[in-house]
Amino acid sequence: MYKVLIKQKKFIFNKLFSIKQHDRQEVVTAFSGLLEMSRRNKVNTNQEEIFGDILVEEKKNKFNVQTNLLKNILFLYNFLTKKYMFKML
Repeated sequence: MYKVLIKQKKFIFNKLFSIKQHDRQEVVTAFSGLLEMSRRNKVNTNQEEIFGDILVEEKKNKFNVQTNLLKNILFLYNFLTKKYMFKML
């Protein structure tokens, strides 16, 4: 679930973990994980109606922005060093 959140930034829980596609234990386990991520303020969840779809979004905060900036800097550094190292060989 977290891997999906990293790629998409938001998703609908009911579509990702449908009872038709997964057994009941997998869905309950995933929902428990969702509750834990919500408790730790990692995600925002929204459900418009009872038994409706649950929208899950990555929570934006100062730490996430700093982490994303650091990831981008590291990616750029790795990209440039590999590119120039290859030219030097």
